[in-house]
Amino acid sequence: MRSAAWLGVLGACALVAGAPLCAPQGAALELPALRAEASANIELVANSGFEDPEAKGWYFSDWPPRKDTGAKLIAKSVFYSQDVAHSGKRALCFDLTTVGEDRILLAQQKLSAESLAQYDGRRMRLSAWVWLAQGPPGYQGGLTMRQWGAPGTPPLSSVHVRLPATRGQWRQCATEFTLRMGETRRADVGVGMRQVPDLTGSPIIFVDDVKLEALTPPDLSAELLCGRTLFSPDDVLPVKVEVSDEAWQAGLRQLRWNVTSPDGRRSYEQGDVALASKSAVVEVSASGLPEGSYAARLAIGAAPGERRHEVLLTFRRAEGPFGR
Repeated sequence: MRSAAWLGVLGACALVAGAPLCAPQGAALELPALRAEASANIELVANSGFEDPEAKGWYFSDWPPRKDTGAKLIAKSVFYSQDVAHSGKRALCFDLTTVGEDRILLAQQKLSAESLAQYDGRRMRLSAWVWLAQGPPGYQGGLTMRQWGAPGTPPLSSVHVRLPATRGQWRQCATEFTLRMGETRRADVGVGMRQVPDLTGSPIIFVDDVKLEALTPPDLSAELLCGRTLFSPDDVLPVKVEVSDEAWQAGLRQLRWNVTSPDGRRSYEQGDVALASKSAVVEVSASGLPEGSYAARLAIGAAPGERRHEVLLTFRRAEGPFGR
């Protein structure tokens, strides 16, 4: 018995199935390490990792404005720090213990319309990593991109990302959107951290890798259409596979799938599929798997078994209501 929830998506995709090549009973085949591919996304924020304190781009301030407000006034409140970093050696620290009530500390970077215009209509990702060094549980800041039109008018549009910080742990927050330039004359990206009502609990927050990226589709992308859990007695994982135009034209039309351990290194079952189109739904056999955590490892190449580009999708095998 197979779950029928995913059948509606098949009209737009080719459905293909590869003959499984099963590992010996009780054994697992060792696979090479999964290669992490470098992102082809285009980064639009300068010094996004805050590695160069002398670089131009970011400017610091607080809100509401005060006389002589600016970077010099709040030099002890927003600054480059080597105390903790998500990547590299530095991050940006917002120390709200140095300011009074009802203050917001800001780090902002301006973007010209010219730098954005070539990405009009493109999918974008706005993201940041955040770490709470001290402060109340549940504290969160904000990350915003704003697009501006004529001087003296409100923003044409804005995209906001909440930054809920976790004590002593890096956490990434992100959103995706489609860039629409319209009458945009300029834009900015900014991080804001607000003071809490109880000043005895004023937070100290680190932010790193603030990015605005123009997204480039990966050569291989995949999605589990059954969700992250495969319930018995179902024994097939329906996986939607997308191959980029560039990879397809390069002849990368052979798909190798493996059902593996969560890290992708031990393979319990595998098969090869000759893709008939750039978008397909592949049936991955998961028969005989006991309950537990697994992954579907998918790779494309020019020949069966070749692994030019790979994707790892984790899932759980669990007992379903009709499993017995």
